[in-house]
Amino acid sequence: MKTTGFTGLLLMTLVSVALAQTEKGRWQVGAQVGNLTYQRYKVSKGHMLTVNLTPSVGYFVAKNLLAGVSIPFSNTSNSFQPGPSDYNNRSIGIGPFIRYYVGNSSIKPFAAIGFTYNSTATHHGNVLNLNNVNLKGSSTNLVPAVGAAWFINRNVLLSAGFGYSFYRSDNEGFMQTFNPNTITIVPIKEKYQKLSFDVGFALLFGK
Repeated sequence: MKTTGFTGLLLMTLVSVALAQTEKGRWQVGAQVGNLTYQRYKVSKGHMLTVNLTPSVGYFVAKNLLAGVSIPFSNTSNSFQPGPSDYNNRSIGIGPFIRYYVGNSSIKPFAAIGFTYNSTATHHGNVLNLNNVNLKGSSTNLVPAVGAAWFINRNVLLSAGFGYSFYRSDNEGFMQTFNPNTITIVPIKEKYQKLSFDVGFALLFGK
């Protein structure tokens, strides 16, 4: 009888903690990592580094319903020999998102959608071709996503999920050679869709 009573009390405690994780009025602060890659090239004697990081802060406007703001940052850089040549693409943005968690257990599936406006800059330099290419502009990204979050306790969670990006960019390109009188300006537009896998970590605050 004592064992049964203890088991029941433990289950009630776990359920109450799970229910309190995503209650209205709590805050969630975290970050997602989408693509962290470092690679060295033996033949061309170079390297590549890619970082995609999305810090975010959200507020539970209702039970299981999180609304917030994210600040995505991405950077890709390449350097090659001989040449040498180098490439760098950097983007930072801001935008709203909504995420809905399903269920009352410690592992909750979720569905989400987010939109960001980004400022972008790209540089490509090549000594052999004696020119530099620079792109500056903006982009938008609409990302519906699904995944699951594991609430380790009332204040910590880990998450993983898939997002599908609808990406558009509008850039202006500048090509400049070592001759200062040779500058070409070209508008460049881009549109594509992309599937991504993201992992995240977050802290929860509030009563």
